[in-house]
Amino acid sequence: MTEPVFLKISLYAFGQNSRDQREIEAAYEAGFKNIHVISATGLKELHSDPIWECTEIVLKPFGDTGFRKLLGNISAFINFIKKARALKPKVISGHDIFGLLIGYLSSIGRREQTYLVYDAHEYEMGRFAIKQRNSIIKKLISLVEKFLIKRSSFSIIVNQTILKRMQNDYALNFPYVVVRNIPVNRFIDYQLTNKIRQDWLKKTNLHSEAMLLVYHGIVIPGRGIEMGIRVCSINPKIGLVILGNGNESYINELKEFCELKGVQSRVIFVPAVTGDVLISYIAAGNIGLSLIQPVSLSYYYSLPNKLFEALHAGNPVLGSNFPEIRKVIEEFEVGLTCDPTDVNEVIIALDHFMEPNLMKKLQHNVAMAKKELTWDKEKLTLIEEFKKYRNIIN
Repeated sequence: MTEPVFLKISLYAFGQNSRDQREIEAAYEAGFKNIHVISATGLKELHSDPIWECTEIVLKPFGDTGFRKLLGNISAFINFIKKARALKPKVISGHDIFGLLIGYLSSIGRREQTYLVYDAHEYEMGRFAIKQRNSIIKKLISLVEKFLIKRSSFSIIVNQTILKRMQNDYALNFPYVVVRNIPVNRFIDYQLTNKIRQDWLKKTNLHSEAMLLVYHGIVIPGRGIEMGIRVCSINPKIGLVILGNGNESYINELKEFCELKGVQSRVIFVPAVTGDVLISYIAAGNIGLSLIQPVSLSYYYSLPNKLFEALHAGNPVLGSNFPEIRKVIEEFEVGLTCDPTDVNEVIIALDHFMEPNLMKKLQHNVAMAKKELTWDKEKLTLIEEFKKYRNIIN
């Protein structure tokens, strides 16, 4: 008997999203052994011995402007559908609404049932975009999302707040599992961590007991990086490390802002590092920054993986006082929250972090929380859900 195909579809480069890898590994543990990925070009291996086969499709084969861009996107969309259909998968997991739409279209007319899984990475209807969606686009996305949710075997939702909002938006009680974006625990190389910290302190000309704030992740607007720079300009005892890649023009804007605020010597830009050493780098700081800005409902409802990565590195977190971020920080008492748009609140919070007794308590709580907030525990619900469909297929 041919092993049934489990297919993951993503219009992003597969290597850009470790959550996709974790989902696939959960499917593998549930019994799916024939796993395929169709993604945009730009794969960076996330696994030394991958358990999947990957097909990459160029999203803009004819250029990135005008009619050539439109024609290329249509061509790529058709290629995604053709490849997905040729694989004859039993289960298709779509990375966000667009991956799911491709999965649905590729399954139309097949004799054998295809089980669709909606991997909703965020609150789609409130998604952040540099260019805001107009009312027509929002309505269209709403109609498509509701249509696809109703045809999915189940949806993977990243937190309870987004789940409730989606249920209210569509007046639907759809099958789901809530799986937070908690990363895999990684080994901390403390020798590397100490070396990195000494290097950062030397570059910022700060003493060994200075507070180093660490922002890590993609460097884009709306993540509170500017706020980190502003607090450095107010408190000369603080340094900021910006760890990640992003648009070159935006990074240059941030560097100009540092010069404007006179803190260019205390703000370090560090290129993104591989996942195997990321936690060791984060651990070289003192406080993890998760000052997500309220630029969209998707951001407001978010529970970013950088929060958990900071905790895995042993660092307390300064986070936005948004529902899901606040819930984790307060439940485990692993940091402080504040209005991410109010520099005075941010400064007051950082002053509290400098209180020795509080910092000692937070560090103890972080050590306890990192044992609880693990992917090994978070994935169990997802594995059980996948097992249901693996057993049905048998």
